[in-house]
Amino acid sequence: MDSANAEAYAVFDMISDYVMNSIISIQEVEKLFSGSPAYYKVKYDREGITDVSIDKIKRLGSLTSTGLNNRLDFFNDPMRDEYVVTELKDHEIMDKQYHEYEGLFYRANIKETI
Repeated sequence: MDSANAEAYAVFDMISDYVMNSIISIQEVEKLFSGSPAYYKVKYDREGITDVSIDKIKRLGSLTSTGLNNRLDFFNDPMRDEYVVTELKDHEIMDKQYHEYEGLFYRANIKETI
């Protein structure tokens, strides 16, 4: 490492740290609210994959919806005398990359401590 260029290396390290943390953060938020991308549906045709984001768009709708432009033109009566609720049971499956992410976070915590 060139000691005369240490400031440039420090800036590069800060930028790369920010980029990597942003990528990990986006992936973790997406997995938290929409499940692991490994289980997303993919659109195929005879030549292969045509669209990898078809299921992602549907799953992340709740994250991008502001709630400011609510739909009010229902064709059925949305106001009922009784409250209807559904409870769903989740299937918890460990992500295949869990141990890899655990190691990355562990090393990041050590790096921050030092």
